[in-house]
Amino acid sequence: MVMFEKLAAVIAEQKGMPISAVKEESTLEELGVDSLDAVDILMTLEDVFGIKLDMRRRIRTVKEILEVLTDAGARE
Repeated sequence: MVMFEKLAAVIAEQKGMPISAVKEESTLEELGVDSLDAVDILMTLEDVFGIKLDMRRRIRTVKEILEVLTDAGARE
C-alpha cells in the first residue's frame, strides 16, 4: 500500500467516509477534519509509519500531510 493510500485510509476511518472521497488535492476543511481530528490523524500516522511528526506545522491539505510524512522520513 502506498503512502497516499495509507493516509486516505486513516482519514476515511477517522471521518467515517469512503476512502475514495479523500483526494490529494482535498483540503482538510472539505473533508470535515477539524483541529482535533487533525491531531488524531497525525498521531495515528505516527504509529502507522513509525515516525515522529512535527505537530506545530500548519496543515491545510492532504498533499501537505504527505509532505510532512515525507519530511519525517516515512516510507511507503
